Amino acid sequence: MSCLLVRTCRRWMPGTLIIVLFGCLAPAPAASAMTFLVQRLGCSEPSECSPANWLRGSTSSRELAAIEFGEEFGFPDEAALSPDGTQIAWTEFSGGLNLSDTEGRPISQLVHYEDPEHIGMTWRYEDPVFSPATDAVFFNWFAECFQESCEPFQTTPREEPHVVGIGGGTPIGFSTWPGSQEDLALSSDGGRFAFVGFVEGERAILLMDTSGHDPTRVTTTEMGFSGVAHPSFAPEGNRITFEATPSGREEPQIYLVDINGGGLVQLTRSGGAKPQWSPDESFIAYTEPRNEAIDRVDPETGRSLSPLATAPEASEKLYRVVLPQADMLRYVRTFEPVPRFDSSEQWRPLNVDRFLAEGDHLICDRECDREPITSAADLERHATDTSYIDIAGELGEGTESYHSPEGSCLREELLDCDSGPNSAIYYRVTRPFFGEAEIGYRYIDYWFFYRANTFVEEIEFHEGDWEGVTIAPSPGNPETFDYAAFSQHRHFYAYLRDVLRCDERPEAREPPGADTCGREESRTGQRVSVMVAHGDHANYTTPCSETIVLVSCHQNSGGEFSRERGYDGARRWGKRVRRPLYNASSAAAGRTGL
Repeated sequence: MSCLLVRTCRRWMPGTLIIVLFGCLAPAPAASAMTFLVQRLGCSEPSECSPANWLRGSTSSRELAAIEFGEEFGFPDEAALSPDGTQIAWTEFSGGLNLSDTEGRPISQLVHYEDPEHIGMTWRYEDPVFSPATDAVFFNWFAECFQESCEPFQTTPREEPHVVGIGGGTPIGFSTWPGSQEDLALSSDGGRFAFVGFVEGERAILLMDTSGHDPTRVTTTEMGFSGVAHPSFAPEGNRITFEATPSGREEPQIYLVDINGGGLVQLTRSGGAKPQWSPDESFIAYTEPRNEAIDRVDPETGRSLSPLATAPEASEKLYRVVLPQADMLRYVRTFEPVPRFDSSEQWRPLNVDRFLAEGDHLICDRECDREPITSAADLERHATDTSYIDIAGELGEGTESYHSPEGSCLREELLDCDSGPNSAIYYRVTRPFFGEAEIGYRYIDYWFFYRANTFVEEIEFHEGDWEGVTIAPSPGNPETFDYAAFSQHRHFYAYLRDVLRCDERPEAREPPGADTCGREESRTGQRVSVMVAHGDHANYTTPCSETIVLVSCHQNSGGEFSRERGYDGARRWGKRVRRPLYNASSAAAGRTGL
């Protein structure tokens, strides 16, 4: 993990683990075109395959274009599409896991296993799926052999989940399930995988966490299926769509079910196979029975939608569709805290990349470089425990000298942008995707970086200020949380929802009232409201109006009963402000509000 310090502020920046969230700042973007893949039918043997076996489509066009994979890595079999729609992880018939761009140009070969000592051993890789952060690929390793030379390998057919880093390396097996695991699917938070396994002699959909523990059965005998296949998680992680054949029937249908096995819904009546949930959760795509099209259905209403794709030629058949893997951003946004600032607060959370690109700050290690930094790459000049950033501004000229160079951001008393691309929240999900046994919570850390920190003028002043909020989503219910922890003066304090306030309305001007997060026995709300203290940015659960400086607001912080500046919560982050504070020559037009 790369780190940096800011002058006189001993708080680390989690550099490589943070991803920008525009949260409540940016207007909802217009719907963009989504890339998807379609596989043609009839490619069960390498001799029948051609490089045009896979097609690329887009929601902005009705055309399907052949993907020219070439022959460097062999013939493509199964494929997965990265969350951003730019990379394809695919398996080959001869036994390999590869990475290409969406034009088919090779990027790297992640896994290729050969062992001449075990003649007669058959293995292949199946069910590739990207991790939500696109830093790894999960896949099934299928092994089969009936000769003594195969030991210590399995002598019965078996599929075992593995994971490999996006840079390649040795695959890691992570499941404790004793039998074969087919049709691997991964949740959008990377914490669970679904698969098809045999339970009491019948095929069933099961869930397991990505440490390979705690298997849970989703489909049951009572549901009346003769077979199930191809589970796909809803991006929110609370439901699964899958293919199932009702007992006594031959044609499979598409179903929905809650991850706890309840709420079973049949979505199709005329057949369907290999469903995939769209990353925005607006539709489920599947192969229609005649293999002439990729149809869609609304998961909320069951209403049929227009086909996603149709076969380019009347004689051609379509086998399956592959949509981009849902990313962790959706999961993180579910619990994204809502900062509410005191009416007199001057600074706002910064987008660190844009902050560094301002070109006015210096990197120092005992002495400061003369050349300003302009990007995170410049921090490598002094990558030591004693290096720090000298932020532009002079305390002798007052705290207001620490301000954004963009005049369009400086309105009323604000010294930084209140919205738009110059502002950001950062996050880190602390629980690993795989490896050691996972115990307890999958915490989400949210981080806020401020230009400066002060209490009153020079008292408690320092350049740069990292503050944080940690949310503990409930392990048993991904739609709610158990508690939250707020940073306050070098300490974190944990709160149950009984004393928290939840803020679900983007345009709300007033802080939410008490009990808006519900109680332990009746939970409501997902986004915790954070009351940010004037100047030092300590985070509190309830608002406090500062009518008399240093007298009005008190907190028990760090075991000491101390005074605090106001945190009335009157300014929800992203609220429009109007009157310019400066007429800076560097003023630039930009987004200034919701």
